[in-house]
Amino acid sequence: MLYEGQMKAELFGYVLEIDENKTRETYQNIQSGGCVECGCAYCKNYQESIPDSFPTEILDFFNKSGIDIYKDAEVYHYTDLHDGVLNYGGEYYLCGKVITHPKNEPKLNNNFTFVFTDPSPLIPDAFKNTGSICFSFSGDIKWVL
Repeated sequence: MLYEGQMKAELFGYVLEIDENKTRETYQNIQSGGCVECGCAYCKNYQESIPDSFPTEILDFFNKSGIDIYKDAEVYHYTDLHDGVLNYGGEYYLCGKVITHPKNEPKLNNNFTFVFTDPSPLIPDAFKNTGSICFSFSGDIKWVL
């Protein structure tokens, strides 16, 4: 049973129950994301590249579910690929639970993949003990600095 502020969402084979209100409120209690706190050149590049580097479907999902794209839990640079393109990974959090996992990991434009998992040790304090799940992603992002 869903309560006020909760919704059922489907995203590339995932079925989720999300507490949008609780997710938005939790992000309001976070001053800045991991990239801002780190401040290295790779994190600055990530900050400058979003939201344009994310697939539209993911941006729509973030907006509907209450995720603040500018307040990542963690972002990391995996490797330089070619012609100013780098592969990044990272985590965002939301309040909710996964009902159904897809048979295969979704793959979108720019080699963008994602999974929903239990929280990692990188979970922001504000999301601890809130019934959160982790949106973990990787994808190719251009160097824009």
